[in-house]
Amino acid sequence: MISVKTAVTDKLFVAMGTVMSVRAENCAEPAALDEVRARVTALHGKLSAFDDGSEISRVNRAAGEAPVPVSEDTFRLIARCVRYAGQTGGRFDITAGPAAMLWKRAINARTLPDESEIAAVREKTGFCDVLTVPDCFRVGLRKKGQSIDLGGVAKGFAADEAKRILAQFGVCDALLNFGGTVVALGRPKSVGVRDPFSETGRAFAAFEAENEAVVTSGVYEQGFEARGRCWHHIVDPITGEPADSPFASVTLIGQNAEMLDAFATAACILPARDAFRLIGEHDLGAVFVTRDRQVILTENVRDRIRFL
Repeated sequence: MISVKTAVTDKLFVAMGTVMSVRAENCAEPAALDEVRARVTALHGKLSAFDDGSEISRVNRAAGEAPVPVSEDTFRLIARCVRYAGQTGGRFDITAGPAAMLWKRAINARTLPDESEIAAVREKTGFCDVLTVPDCFRVGLRKKGQSIDLGGVAKGFAADEAKRILAQFGVCDALLNFGGTVVALGRPKSVGVRDPFSETGRAFAAFEAENEAVVTSGVYEQGFEARGRCWHHIVDPITGEPADSPFASVTLIGQNAEMLDAFATAACILPARDAFRLIGEHDLGAVFVTRDRQVILTENVRDRIRFL
């Protein structure tokens, strides 16, 4: 028997607040991975709400004033996010940043905010307040104090761009992990589904992903208990409070990592019936884990998953 060894090329770098990993097998063009890093780093410079020099920060500083010019990348991503917001009944909303920051502070202090504070951030939230001028790629916000945060889709967008670049270089067998947003290219690759109740982040199930993206959103990463309820980091833009969802986590499987990022977040906020309908309308695979530890699988996942 002849043993055939495959050459593996790895690229690790930090962007968008996380470690980005690209592993390519039999990569004849190592420059492809350098191109991926350059592209993702450039997107970080445009899309980060925490970088004062980014395009998003310029838009946020001009909230309540005239729309400001942005690159085509930023403009088209924001336009798609507005569409995702409409498709999810406003549960995915890139203007929910002030509410998210309020609850991040509350979680760190383990203290519930006042009703007046919640009302104030709710007033600043609303995807219909995003102003776009397509003829000249300008973006604005209707009210002072509003802000855009693309953190919910930036990694997915970057992963889709990385996939596109690898294809241009002829790289057809690779595994991308952009902070939990996973894209498997070429031969099937085992992808784990995290147990939302495990403090170590272990997987409770796995499946073979082949030319697919996999995204998980869950309420397990941050939160505290008060008044008989878990107050976590996934905020419902409609109420301005952490989502009172039946799900502890939602894992989605499909082709477009960016859309999966948006819909996984929305599915953790929507009522169960609406979450199931959203996933079904877009023919996505899904693994739902409820707060009472039940696992619900879509029909197109049942024959693929194995429990560990």
